[in-house]
Amino acid sequence: MKTNILLFCLLFCGVAVFGQTGFTTKAVSVFKNGNGFFIKEGKIQPKEKKFIIKMAEMPRTAFGTFWLSSNNLKHITNYNKEFVTTKTYDRNYLPANKNKLITDNIGKAAVFHLTAYNSNSVKQLEGKIIGLNSDMLMFENNGEWTTIPLSMVQWITLKERPKGTVIRSVTDTIRQKENIVELAFGSNSKQNMDLIYFRNGIGWLPNYKVELISDKEARITMQAGVTNDAEDLENVDLSFVVGYPNIKYANMPDLFHRGSIQNNQRNQNFMQYADANQDGRVDYSTLSSVQVTANKQQVPNLKGESEEDLYFYNLKNVTLPKGGKAYYTIFEEKVGYEHIYEVKLTPNHNNYYKYQQVTFDDSYRNKVWHTINLKNKTEHAWTNGAAMVVKKDGKTVKPISQDDLPYTSIGDENALKLTLAPDVSVRDKEEELNRLIRQQQADKYYYDVVTVKGEVKLHNFKNKKINLKVSKTIVGTLKESSLEWLSVKRVNLNNLYNKTNEVCWELKLDAGEKKIIEYEYQVFVRR
Repeated sequence: MKTNILLFCLLFCGVAVFGQTGFTTKAVSVFKNGNGFFIKEGKIQPKEKKFIIKMAEMPRTAFGTFWLSSNNLKHITNYNKEFVTTKTYDRNYLPANKNKLITDNIGKAAVFHLTAYNSNSVKQLEGKIIGLNSDMLMFENNGEWTTIPLSMVQWITLKERPKGTVIRSVTDTIRQKENIVELAFGSNSKQNMDLIYFRNGIGWLPNYKVELISDKEARITMQAGVTNDAEDLENVDLSFVVGYPNIKYANMPDLFHRGSIQNNQRNQNFMQYADANQDGRVDYSTLSSVQVTANKQQVPNLKGESEEDLYFYNLKNVTLPKGGKAYYTIFEEKVGYEHIYEVKLTPNHNNYYKYQQVTFDDSYRNKVWHTINLKNKTEHAWTNGAAMVVKKDGKTVKPISQDDLPYTSIGDENALKLTLAPDVSVRDKEEELNRLIRQQQADKYYYDVVTVKGEVKLHNFKNKKINLKVSKTIVGTLKESSLEWLSVKRVNLNNLYNKTNEVCWELKLDAGEKKIIEYEYQVFVRR
């Protein structure tokens, strides 16, 4: 049966370590929060039932996410180990004295470096060694024979390989301590290994281009921008994950990369999982005995898969070295959309102790946003990302806007802001119609019951019909509206009598059309 060992820390670097032992990265799932989930497989050849990896070659993984499995893996240990290596090489040794060097190389061309008596300057003489008589050296150069005292010769440069040298074999011993991870096996047979882990340093960001082809149809293209600062990827299956992953310890370092128990602040790494006494206090005596030993542009429209509440875009045969960045096209689809103009009116006063009527009529107060309502009838979930909107008219492409495209499930729709619409005017005002003074209520307090009339003036200066959505928050009791409104009541915990209402008018305005919406509500104002 296959043995699984959870490593709280260990990370085999895909190329630097496992590349040389036959491990290869098969698949990587990349998250938008800058983390990736790696799947690897390969073979390891133990020696003396062990396999050693240098700790310096192992980047950090997330706590509790590293699993290494094999049929014969017993345990994994991290410690400092002394490595002893020897280096043997041949070394040339010169004769023991200058006289023997000269006599062994009579007839060879040489350069003699001389110093005169009572002088520090060096002079060079070149010639062929003729002989050595007592302390006098004789050499010949261009038919001239010269003798010089041997004591003046500081060193000799030979023009060819000297004779008389002795070759001896030398062995050096090198001792070095290194922090290592040792894998212990039950045998020396080659091991098939499976490896998964979660680590940071690799992530992706979605980008969208929305081309408005006509008034009802758009083309949406999604691309993934990948940043890889984790490790080399070569021909791997890369999945871009959409959703909200729950990796609780993604930012907690693994066990082997933490300091010793003495260096931790009151063993904080162990306190989180320490057993508590019946009174809830942690038994610190159990902590001191803990041992740190542990067992190119792609074709659009990638296949997507839904797993639980996550969605995966899958791309095959991706090669991206560490430190690299890349854009990959995920899909390109035509979708339907609708133009909508939206405005949020200023809420009425939500303090029931003091009601202030709105009497101003400011044409610049209510900003009207031109939005498009995109309908996701594709086979892909749209994750939240930056969306650039352009208008395509023949061969001409014009920029319209850029905003955030919200997460949109398959079959759902969303609103994407384009620009402010100065050609759509929305002015509003409120005034008090009447007031019933000092009306006692069940809470024994006195209130004025104020009836408020509101008026919204709409004017479409455009030369085409528009869909307009006007919304407002009203605190009080809704009475009537000249145009049907949609309303949702929310709980108002601050007031027993005044409800909080979200109201909305949805209407169409023809080119150049004007329209007025009138409404009334009551609000209780405490005396």
